[in-house]
Amino acid sequence: MINKILVISESAAPGRTIQYAFEQFGYEVTVCEEASLVPNLLHELQPDAVILAADGLNSPALQWCQFTRAFTATPIIVANAQSDEMQEINCLTGGAVDYVLQSRGMRVLLTRTDQHLKRLRASQNNSFPVIHGDFQIHADTRVATFRGKSLNLTRTEFDVMNVLMTNAHRVVHRRELIDRVWGSWYGDPHVLETHLSRLRNKVRAAGGPRIASPVRGVGYRLTLSEMHSR
Repeated sequence: MINKILVISESAAPGRTIQYAFEQFGYEVTVCEEASLVPNLLHELQPDAVILAADGLNSPALQWCQFTRAFTATPIIVANAQSDEMQEINCLTGGAVDYVLQSRGMRVLLTRTDQHLKRLRASQNNSFPVIHGDFQIHADTRVATFRGKSLNLTRTEFDVMNVLMTNAHRVVHRRELIDRVWGSWYGDPHVLETHLSRLRNKVRAAGGPRIASPVRGVGYRLTLSEMHSR
């Protein structure tokens, strides 16, 4: 399987250096040098990982982590030429899964990126259910339950629930949720809200809390606090 990597670097040289190294090991690499192109590239390419070349960015790496994370759940790895402890902490708490110093060698960046991709695929192929509070969702059988009772979800309702459950630690951007459920086409602009309403009704009918709370101007979150309070 060919891994697809999106490298973000507003300055050409740092991005091209990473591109060259990864392509030598069989990766398919696209370099983006404009912020305005990032959302569309994430949607079109569906990269397996995003690498931020920190020394090639005009804005702080933290802002890029937060901006990129708003559009994708793909692992974000920050590669920096210089050690910056505070920047590393901020990036790791702002959406990045790793922070790698390029001074340690490009092979270290390659290896750590590869390990993140292996862990991601292992979790995606895991047959164990995802559990949050009284909810369970089984990706292999496509069954979602509340307190052991099946919610009898449609395909789309299950996909929406699955994205929210597997990203319960964060707010899922509305655009990302649409892309992961419907891909490049999803019909009427209000289709997401329609399916969320039906999903909420089924959860309520099973005795569960109101889920998928909207975060104004951003997207939706699973609202674990409500689950644990019941």
